[in-house]
Amino acid sequence: MNTTEVINIDKLVYSIQQTNQYFINQAQKQVNIALTLRNWLIGFYILEYEQNGEDRAVYGQRLYKEIAVKLKKSGVTSIRERHLYLCKDFYKTYPHMSLTTSVKSYLVDLQSVAFCGHCPQNQKVPNFKELRRAFRQLLISC
Repeated sequence: MNTTEVINIDKLVYSIQQTNQYFINQAQKQVNIALTLRNWLIGFYILEYEQNGEDRAVYGQRLYKEIAVKLKKSGVTSIRERHLYLCKDFYKTYPHMSLTTSVKSYLVDLQSVAFCGHCPQNQKVPNFKELRRAFRQLLISC
């Protein structure tokens, strides 16, 4: 659009509509990426815990129910027992999900959020092995 051209109200409204729709679509894509990564990581955490957690033999099938109950008590009401199973299945289906640029950007923030300072805070993007090592250290230290 030429900036010297006179814009009528309909063109203005159309431009605003198009801009609004574009950014709604962008936001939906970001939410989808974030939720996909969240579900994958939840599955990763659960599988690592089942394999390496100190009380893994005690829980058995109760593990998922116990996690769901504790999450609900902590205010996380959107993740129920069934969702936990689905997250684990998702992770098992895609254990080495390729780390795209968008996924890597989330992992940088993940160091300070999920691991509560248990990872080095050097802003380096963790690779999959570093993520697994850090999570195992977290399981041991808790």
